[in-house]
Amino acid sequence: MRSKWIVIAGAVLAGAVLTGCGNGSGAPSSGGRGPAIPEPRPGLSGGSAGQRPEVGPEQAGRIATDRFGGQVINVEPDHARGAPSWEVEVRDSSQGRIEVDVSRGTGEIVELERDSGD
Repeated sequence: MRSKWIVIAGAVLAGAVLTGCGNGSGAPSSGGRGPAIPEPRPGLSGGSAGQRPEVGPEQAGRIATDRFGGQVINVEPDHARGAPSWEVEVRDSSQGRIEVDVSRGTGEIVELERDSGD
């Protein structure tokens, strides 16, 4: 009886080893020519597969001025709608002097506030 369990355990182990021989993507193996090169994934820029790179302060300023025009006065870390963002202060925009919150994760404009102290 004991040898029967050893044979079953060996077969399970061999199956696990053979399953791990692919490239992990579910795609066919590269045929022994080295590791398969993963397809690039869409994102903002760079970053590792499966992760979106964080939007930086300069990019947040460009996002705000591309949308509303004007000149960036200041960019500082903030939180909007419960998520990290950049508060971009812009003067001479199409909306006057404004503060735009740009999501650090997605680059979306999540809040816009007109500054009354122009």
